[in-house]
Amino acid sequence: MENLEVKSIRPEQEEETLTQTKTLLRLIEKTLKIVKVYPPNSPIIKNQKDLFNREFLSFLDKYGDLSITVTDSSLKVDDKIVYEEEIKTNNLAFLLYRDGVRRITFYKGLTREELQEFLEALAESWQGSEEMDVVNSLWERDFQHISYQAIDMLIVDLLEHIKISHPQSETSAETSPGVPSRRIILEEDEEEGEGEGEGEEKGPDKQGIGVSRETLKGDVDYFPGAGATLTLSEMDLENIREMIEEDRKKFNPPHAYSLALFNLLSLEEQPEKYTSLLLVLKKYFLELISNGNFGSACSILHAMNEFKVPSTPNHEKYDGLEKGIMGAARSPESIEKIRELLRKNRFDSLDNLLEYLSFLREKALPVLVDLLTRKELKGVYPRVRELLTELGQKDVGYLAEWISDDRPELTKQIVATWGEAGERGIPYLARCLRHKDPGVRLEVIRSLNHIGGKAVNPLLSKLLFDPEPDVRILAARYFTNPDSDTVSLVGQLIGKKKEIREKMALVDILKRAGSREAVAILQDQLNQKIWFKREENNRFKAYVVRALAGIDKDFSIEALKAGARSGNRKIRNMCKTALQKTQANKTT
Repeated sequence: MENLEVKSIRPEQEEETLTQTKTLLRLIEKTLKIVKVYPPNSPIIKNQKDLFNREFLSFLDKYGDLSITVTDSSLKVDDKIVYEEEIKTNNLAFLLYRDGVRRITFYKGLTREELQEFLEALAESWQGSEEMDVVNSLWERDFQHISYQAIDMLIVDLLEHIKISHPQSETSAETSPGVPSRRIILEEDEEEGEGEGEGEEKGPDKQGIGVSRETLKGDVDYFPGAGATLTLSEMDLENIREMIEEDRKKFNPPHAYSLALFNLLSLEEQPEKYTSLLLVLKKYFLELISNGNFGSACSILHAMNEFKVPSTPNHEKYDGLEKGIMGAARSPESIEKIRELLRKNRFDSLDNLLEYLSFLREKALPVLVDLLTRKELKGVYPRVRELLTELGQKDVGYLAEWISDDRPELTKQIVATWGEAGERGIPYLARCLRHKDPGVRLEVIRSLNHIGGKAVNPLLSKLLFDPEPDVRILAARYFTNPDSDTVSLVGQLIGKKKEIREKMALVDILKRAGSREAVAILQDQLNQKIWFKREENNRFKAYVVRALAGIDKDFSIEALKAGARSGNRKIRNMCKTALQKTQANKTT
């Protein structure tokens, strides 16, 4: 193929022009997306088109003609990339390239009407039309200030196929004896030989601006003469059919494919007429799931949601479509298939899987539970819990059936999910207070701490009587909002405890309470004889003194002054030191 030259931009404007060109091309892409999603009479489309017209015409007025080279993934100006996308779905460059456009030029003087015609031509193919490609859409418009060069992709692909299949007899019209044949007529381009020059692009001052065929160098020997026939065998035709089908898979990824089907559905007035289309889409969708292609499956579901919005014309007709697709997605067979894929690690990515599960709502529970039992997937636990919490926005009780599971790690993750649900999770956390696994009970405490507030106090109070010291101590440390009932309970417990760590944890509760009743209990602990070892006894008394100093209220200061008059020298000295530090802090 000949190299296509583009019109140079003046050197002094190059940097600014390239930057503005990039912005302009992204504006085209954004406008096409908005045209695709919103109904034609939407004010959003009108505003976007007005912006598009204004910016495009302003660009041409300021910088002059714009000539762009097209590749399969990028658009270029003077061999510099001004637009690039690797993904082919709704890719502006690929949209033009796949239908044969290799260069397109906009001339100064372009009108708003021509610009709108150009946008509509792109939108027809952008929206998945199988009957119209970009070249045909552009050819039907009578542009005076837009020209383009394109090649016939069907002929290119056909000739390439012939070169491979019949290297010795590309132009032969003969077929093997007894083999049925079809004929394809290849006519010369009417524009060739009329003085324009081979592959020459027409300017705005010339008549009949449209498609100017590029000479296919290297393939020219395979063009039959004018009016000649090219005979293909049935095998040739089958190979071409397979080639087209393969291209269709590439050119119509799931999102665009489903959008095209939805557009067809919108044309039907009676539901029974599009039952076959629904079956096609459902079968395609289930094949994606069977292959673990959850990213593509999500694309279909997203596309379905786009057409379900109330602003979409005839959106009520998609209710049946949604029930059909989602019914298949949420069926027991589909869920079991996903669990099997998870066990075999046969899916595209965890991100895509989690996104897909979010569409399944509560039906995804078995798969989410499976994810929580996979120790190698600990990194996704928080996201799974977040999804479980979202699924149970009104009632997280649907997880209760799993708390009796023999796998403590699973139960702990469910308990953590209830903690993230806020106060709605408290009744379900109460069911786990006597779980046989201490680790589960510790997780209950962490979840209660995450919820916070005084609503969790009754459960934490019960955990202060747990048979495991570690559980009791953690419950005391996470008692962040003690009320008067809690202070009274601690007053009854603290004198009965013999383990210093637990007694110190109860002191923390009293310090947080900071009430007169709490100070009275702490002062009593200073005066009581405690049957610890002397060293531990002194450490505990010092802890109580620091707690009183930390409360820093008039009645706690009075308690320290009383301790400074104690007959116990250790207590007396500790209280005096605490008073001095308190006074120094106030002075500072």
